[in-house]
Amino acid sequence: MTVAARQPPLHSAHLAAGASMVNFAGWDMPVNYGSQIEEHRAVRDDAGMFDISHMLALDLAGPDATTWLRGLLANDVSKLKESGKSLYSCMLNERGGVIDDLIVYRFSDADYRIAVNAGTADKDVAWMRRHIAATGANVTLQARRDPAMIAVKGPRAIERATAPRAEAMWNALATASAKPCGLGARDTLRLEAGMNRYGQDMDDEVSPLNAGLSWTVDRKNEAGDFAGRAALQATPATRRPLGLIHEDKGVLRSHMTVFTAAGEGETISGSFSPSPEKSIVCARLPLATRPGESVEVDIRGKRLTARTVKLPFVRNGKAIVCPPRRPEMAGIFRDRQRDVQPGRSLSRPPSRSENTMSKVPSNLKYTKSHEWVRVEDDGTLTIGVTDHAQEALGDIVFLELPEAGRQLAASEACAVIESVKAASDIYAPVAGEVLAANQDAIDAPESVNADAYANWLFKLKPADGDAVAALMDAAAYETDIAQA
Repeated sequence: MTVAARQPPLHSAHLAAGASMVNFAGWDMPVNYGSQIEEHRAVRDDAGMFDISHMLALDLAGPDATTWLRGLLANDVSKLKESGKSLYSCMLNERGGVIDDLIVYRFSDADYRIAVNAGTADKDVAWMRRHIAATGANVTLQARRDPAMIAVKGPRAIERATAPRAEAMWNALATASAKPCGLGARDTLRLEAGMNRYGQDMDDEVSPLNAGLSWTVDRKNEAGDFAGRAALQATPATRRPLGLIHEDKGVLRSHMTVFTAAGEGETISGSFSPSPEKSIVCARLPLATRPGESVEVDIRGKRLTARTVKLPFVRNGKAIVCPPRRPEMAGIFRDRQRDVQPGRSLSRPPSRSENTMSKVPSNLKYTKSHEWVRVEDDGTLTIGVTDHAQEALGDIVFLELPEAGRQLAASEACAVIESVKAASDIYAPVAGEVLAANQDAIDAPESVNADAYANWLFKLKPADGDAVAALMDAAAYETDIAQA
């Protein structure tokens, strides 16, 4: 049985702003409102606002609240001396693994609010209630789903925030030129800051010492052992977090093997970075690895060179390890005004009900994997990806196309197209010989977003003309999209 995604309090405001919505941890949340790259840059240059109402607020109250939190969390809440101050901490299990990373807000010594991640909310509450029962603490814990939560970020964030209530605040921020931002921009901003994402970069089996979060572990806490402290003392760090910058084309992603002089490591979070316009990734590497070293990363079976850097990649809104972005690229993305859905593969584009119908020219042939095919007068084929496909991918940043002379089988994966969020294969619509690849598209992959049908990818001499005739026409492709 499919359970409908829950809607945050600002759901109607997101739809009114043209957001592309996705199911995130059981909530219908905006992934972007157009270009993820432009949302990212709005936060770097001005102000952006994020709906984080899917996170769970927990109100903790009682005379034992401070003491209980000091035994629950690896960081020490007694550092909070003033009302309204907050503290970031990991909550650990007995093995020293991270149950969740969370934020604690102090109102008084007997009154706190805790914000936990949406995907771990049930697990967190269960763990906390067991901890209350085990300690006999005189506290109450109340889950709150009524508050809406908005995060406003950027150098001009404070001056944009003026209204007292959630939807009024959201609308006032929009009027004051704060740009609505979705989950996509949140992820690339987090990555540039070298921050962990729970479930991807750490979980119940990862120690904060290996996740670069030793600064959140308060080892001076003399009030008693917090959960997981003994395990941390018995198991020192075996990895160190470093950033990697890929100087060549292509995008570093998670779970790629890294080869260093001191042994193998693994990437954990990676993407194209809009601020320095480089492919960057956070990695866990052998302790002996140092910033400034050259390493190799296995990218789709190829060992390509990257260099190690100290995190973060961006500080105070400025890239500190890479050159500034190319101005010609910014203009193309700034001109794009439409709903897009990055993070989906080409095999799962948005349906008609999810998005405005894309352009489907009637003079072309189409495939189920969303390539378009134009039959030229001499019988050769010009091939690209459909407008529907580029909308599904979002901001495209890299193309790897087949070389001239390569023989392709029908439906063979022969090229790669990557956006900020995801990488997808491109398939040969029919068997044949590659005649040419579009170097202009390789040099400026974002041009495919500007016009998917004007910017072809490769040309093919088909081995069988009958196979071309069997491809879908425009009407059949539209039906296929609608039924997806």
